[in-house]
Amino acid sequence: MISIPASRWIPESEPKTSIQRRIINEKTLGKLHDRMNVIDWSHILSETNPEVGYRDFIKLLSREIDDCCPKRIAKNKEQNSRWITLEIKQKCQVKRQLYEDMSNNLIDKAIYMEYCKNLDFEIRTLKKNCNSQYIMNSANKSKATWNLVKKNNWRQR
Repeated sequence: MISIPASRWIPESEPKTSIQRRIINEKTLGKLHDRMNVIDWSHILSETNPEVGYRDFIKLLSREIDDCCPKRIAKNKEQNSRWITLEIKQKCQVKRQLYEDMSNNLIDKAIYMEYCKNLDFEIRTLKKNCNSQYIMNSANKSKATWNLVKKNNWRQR
């Protein structure tokens, strides 16, 4: 069996926050390329002071990028995976390595399947314990139970 260091709990995720992401795809990059070709660069190239020329170039480039590749607001998904430990992450990496070894005929399929079976059992146990802990620590146990039911059932659809 492979030895893996003792687990540490991963800190709970931060509350949902929105972040801005720029829309970059072939269409927006093509639009940016076309607009950059049309721009008259003579005023920047004729500037004698490099600081001023650089500042003007950055302003122009930033304005064109903002116009062609707009930002959109994206919400970070809340991560409810408090059961994921560093040990589980490491075991999943070992599982991937075992799969690659099995694919290259370096190990027997039975070894890989046994490891997967043990890992799945451990993950199910951790999820159950985490959900039980969540319900026990909540002020409204009924609401916490229904939140878990909804969360788990929505994933199955």
